[in-house]
Amino acid sequence: MVSLSDSTPALPGGKGFAALAFGLAAIMAVVLTSGMDGATLLATLSRLPPWAYAPITLLQVTMVCLAAWKWRRMLRDLSGGAYRLPLRSAVAATTLGTLAGQAMPIQIVTPAVRTVWARRSAIPVGPALASSLFEQVFDLLALAGLVLTLLLTAGTGAAPAGIAALAIAVSLTLTILIRPLLRLAGQMAHPVLPGLSQGMTKAASMPLGGLSAQMAISLLRIAIISVLTVGVLTLLAPGVDPRPLILALPLLQLASAFPLVPAGLGLVEAGWSGLLVAQGIDPGAAVATAVALRIVTTGPFLVVAPLMILIGARGVQR
Repeated sequence: MVSLSDSTPALPGGKGFAALAFGLAAIMAVVLTSGMDGATLLATLSRLPPWAYAPITLLQVTMVCLAAWKWRRMLRDLSGGAYRLPLRSAVAATTLGTLAGQAMPIQIVTPAVRTVWARRSAIPVGPALASSLFEQVFDLLALAGLVLTLLLTAGTGAAPAGIAALAIAVSLTLTILIRPLLRLAGQMAHPVLPGLSQGMTKAASMPLGGLSAQMAISLLRIAIISVLTVGVLTLLAPGVDPRPLILALPLLQLASAFPLVPAGLGLVEAGWSGLLVAQGIDPGAAVATAVALRIVTTGPFLVVAPLMILIGARGVQR
């Protein structure tokens, strides 16, 4: 469990590994019921040109750096400027949390890892943990805004530019509404978690510019994820219509954002497979594409993550 006390928070233990086991069982069930075999998976992976791994890696690193910037900015704003973390240290902590999030629920393990890392820079547990938790709230709000927009425009034939403009408007509205919601949540949490209540109250008093910056970066990260995911899928499954994939992406991201299984393991693959089958792709090939997407988008990050962590660790030592 994660605590907002002054003691170092514990990383997810048995529950985290139970979630991993559930996710692995889910993806195995998808694979076995589809009839996918190793040859189909290898053939699918071979469709991705070698040059594609460079932009994939760059986009993955960019997303981690943006998340680190959001946490660093939130830490500064929540503490009134009292606590500032070097950017490369924030990147290293976020990288380590993301890496652990491939095996444990990322929404839980990343704040815990970040908090432990921040102690190396003499930052107390309360501000480090609260800022990490609140930083993730804006990702959820941005996803919720996109999902709400898709529901409002479903069947209207709205142009993509109009949908994007409405999504931004909805997200900004949610950003404004988060201040009274945080105050209400802080009052409700005070009897049980006074530390969390205090953090929520401080977050509610943040300048609107800081809140808007958090939302803007969250939307940018979602845009990068969309380009990366749909781009890779169109390379792995030539001829697939990208429009249904783009529309379904926020729903799948929102489903995987909750700490049920690590990184939506199995659930996301089932979603992508269903969308591909709906376009006439053979079930075995559809599942192979979904699994290949996981491998292709995760593998490059696993390669560069140790270097990102090492650079941040050397910065702290100095």
